[in-house]
Amino acid sequence: MSAEPFVTVVSPFYNTADYLRECIESVLNQSYKNFEYLLVNNKSTDGSREIALEFACKDKRFRLIDNDQFVSQLENYNGALKQIDPRSKYVKFCSADDVLYPRCIAEMVRVAESDPAIGLVISQYMLGRFPVGLGFPEISKVNGREAARHLIKTGSGPLGTPTTVLYRADLIKKKADFFLVGHYHADTEAAYEILKDNDLGLAREALCFVRADNESITKSRRPFHPNILDHYIITEKYGHHFLGGEFGMARDRIQDEYFRFLGRAALRVKGKAFWNYHKAGLATINQKLDWFLIAASALKEVKRLSTTPVQTIRRAITDIQNRID
Repeated sequence: MSAEPFVTVVSPFYNTADYLRECIESVLNQSYKNFEYLLVNNKSTDGSREIALEFACKDKRFRLIDNDQFVSQLENYNGALKQIDPRSKYVKFCSADDVLYPRCIAEMVRVAESDPAIGLVISQYMLGRFPVGLGFPEISKVNGREAARHLIKTGSGPLGTPTTVLYRADLIKKKADFFLVGHYHADTEAAYEILKDNDLGLAREALCFVRADNESITKSRRPFHPNILDHYIITEKYGHHFLGGEFGMARDRIQDEYFRFLGRAALRVKGKAFWNYHKAGLATINQKLDWFLIAASALKEVKRLSTTPVQTIRRAITDIQNRID
C-alpha cells in the first residue's frame, strides 16, 4: 500500500477538445502517482469524450463519467465531486483547458501534510504568460482567519482558480453541493467558508498553467469588470465574520468604491448585459442595483472630471481607443 495520501483529480469538461489532451497528459505526467482521475463529460459534441475515453482505456486510475443530461458549469463541478473515491484525502481540480506542471500534486500534498489544520492549499501559477504570486510573506502556512482578513481588507485575490487549489476531501464531503450554483465566484466563496475554521497552505512555486486566451466563461465576463463586484460581495458576505470591529469601515470603503465604479459605467452608457451581470451578482447577497447611489456617484464623477479637463480628455481618448481595439 502506498504511503502517499490518496488524491482525487477532477476535470469536468464540455467541448474542450482543443485543450483536453494536453490537460489529461499533464495529469498523467505527475510525479505523484497515488491518485484517481475523474473525467466528467457534460454532453460534449466536439470529440472531447473520445479523447477522454482514449486515456481511460489505457490507465486504470482514470474514470470517464458521462452526465445523463447537460448541466451548468457549477452543477457539473458539484456532480463530479459526488463521484470521488471515499479513500480520498485530497481533491485537486484541473480545469479542462489548464495544465498541471509535473510536481504540482506532490508539492501541494507536501504542504497540506505539513499541518493537519490546513484545509486548502494554493500555489503560484502562470496566467498565460504572466506569473501570479500568493500575496503573502515567504511562509508555508497562514492562519485561516488572518488570511481571510488580509484578502478582504486589501481586495487582492491570490486564491486563484480551482486549478490552482488543493482541497482537503473531508471538507468537500460535508456539503451536499460544495459550490453554490448561481454564484459568480463560487470557488472563492467556498474558500472563505473553509478559512472560517481551517488554515491556508502556500505552495511557493508556479505549479500550474491557467489558460487566458481561450473563449472561457471567465474571459467572457471581463468586460463587466467582475473583480470589483466580487470584492464587494465577499466583503458583504464575510466581512462581519473575519473583520470584527473593522467591518463597518471596510464595508463603507468598498461600497463607495463599487458605486463610484457603477457611476462611471453609467456615464459611459454601458449596455444591458453589463447591468444584468451586476444585478444578478448583487442578488446573491439579496441586494439590488441602487440607482439613486449610482446617479449620485455619476454626478460626483462629472463634478470631479470638470475640474481636471486635461485628464478627462486623455481618459476619453483612451476609452475611445479601447472601444476601437
